[in-house]
Amino acid sequence: MAHLMRFPDEIADITKCISHLDSMEALSLNTLFDLENARYGLATHCLPCNKWHDFDIEELVAKQGNRSILDLKPCCSIYGERAEKHVTPPMRQFEGYPE
Repeated sequence: MAHLMRFPDEIADITKCISHLDSMEALSLNTLFDLENARYGLATHCLPCNKWHDFDIEELVAKQGNRSILDLKPCCSIYGERAEKHVTPPMRQFEGYPE
């Protein structure tokens, strides 16, 4: 049996969902500088050992800021195999619980 997803009435019209796209600017994330400027992060994942690593973007930029993200070839420190790269969006800062 297929699972059907229903949307709330206020977003049932798809034009309401995508109307904001006209005003959005393109985001270019080619280099480590670009990641830092856009407040994005870079993480890796090793499939064999299922370990994640979040890189310190400021440290990477200090060492090789103009380097292309595509040129990075991170390897697992345990298995030595190439790890998957994941660009992570900026995280919102926790502003406390509502009163």
